[in-house]
Amino acid sequence: MIEKDYCITFIPILESGQPDILNCQQVFLKLPKSKAENLQKIFATDKNLGFITTIEEFILN
Repeated sequence: MIEKDYCITFIPILESGQPDILNCQQVFLKLPKSKAENLQKIFATDKNLGFITTIEEFILN
């Protein structure tokens, strides 16, 4: 199983409904692609978290 580096970004949503990009949190992980896809599905379906969540492959040069 080949693991890649991923960056998960959690962007809080303000009461106004706008994203609060100044207070976002990032987590860097090494995961297999299938696990990253599963996490993306979980975060995409749970709208009650109060966050916008992105999962992107992180390439370190």
